[in-house]
Amino acid sequence: MAWVYRQMSRGSDPRAILRALVPQDAEIPGELDNLTLWKIIISLISEPPRRKRLPDVSRLDDVLRLLKHSQNILVLTGAGVCISISIYTLAGINLLTYLLKLLSQ
Repeated sequence: MAWVYRQMSRGSDPRAILRALVPQDAEIPGELDNLTLWKIIISLISEPPRRKRLPDVSRLDDVLRLLKHSQNILVLTGAGVCISISIYTLAGINLLTYLLKLLSQ
């Protein structure tokens, strides 16, 4: 946010900044004023609010219960997933294969 405010105070062109942030073929309507463009920029670079935790899911057993009873599953992970679910090392192990083995027990 500080970067955006510095750009605003320097008089930077929000339209030029927005062009650098969106795909080349994206059209930025000419009737949008600078304030609206700055709001769009802030929205694009801001982190989304943290998702609330499910109150009944706090351990790996809870996750496994959910996986066993789910019909559709989408898993998005990033660095550190092993530590956050108390699996200390998965070097050389496919996480999905590991979870499927746990489910089959």
